[in-house]
Amino acid sequence: DVQYLLDKAFANILTDLYNASHGTIVLIGEERVPASLAKLERLHNRVLEWVPAQAATLEDLRTLVTASYPSLQIED
Repeated sequence: DVQYLLDKAFANILTDLYNASHGTIVLIGEERVPASLAKLERLHNRVLEWVPAQAATLEDLRTLVTASYPSLQIED
């Protein structure tokens, strides 16, 4: 959970990594992450999209199981 890493020192490191890589960084955390990041304007301004988590469906679970444990069967 990124919430535990949001301090100024970490934000500077994360911003430097982003600037050096020109890649995508995915931050996963709780609902309050955007508010916490707002205090770290230099990092907050680099967020392209805020996407809230959604509950997994049974079909999502089946897809994950098939990819990770092909021999495991899930009953309805």
